[in-house]
Amino acid sequence: MKTKAVVGIVLLLGLLATNVPAEEQQAEQMPPMGAPEQMKKIAFLEGTWDVAMEWRNDEDTSVWDKSTAECTYKSILDGCAMQMIFTGAMMDMPFQGYMLQSFDREKNEWQALWIDNMGGRMTLYTGSEEKDGTVLTAKDVWQGQKFLSRMTTLNESPGSFDWTMETSFDNGQNWLLVGTARYVKRQ
Repeated sequence: MKTKAVVGIVLLLGLLATNVPAEEQQAEQMPPMGAPEQMKKIAFLEGTWDVAMEWRNDEDTSVWDKSTAECTYKSILDGCAMQMIFTGAMMDMPFQGYMLQSFDREKNEWQALWIDNMGGRMTLYTGSEEKDGTVLTAKDVWQGQKFLSRMTTLNESPGSFDWTMETSFDNGQNWLLVGTARYVKRQ
């Protein structure tokens, strides 16, 4: 009887010694936590920016509407996301927008969720890093017409960057430039 108990204890101790504790097993299965490294690349955005914009509301016109705006970026969720609040005017009406941008490690892509007071809906953009900025594309709809929307940031530096908005009504075969902006960081 004592021998069986000793053998049982020895076997149990052997199993415990070779098994990885549950916490370590869980840690091995967990993806990396915290802010992705890619978020450090856009940390310079944090702060307030002055925006000079030009918009074209009709592809058949050479007339571009000009306006100014203010944009404030803030790093949130321990650096896992960048929040942007945009306030300005478009088509002589008050225009407000809100964006959350993050980098999805699992999909290896940038993601941005945009909502504004004109469309009143959320649009999910996804994309990749390019030379000196990012290119984000989304499926969107305006007045019942489906199209692709593409936002590109370029010439990024700690004090300024350029932005473009393009649309495509033929699934990305042709793109029409509908908006440009120059962002300059306030000191």
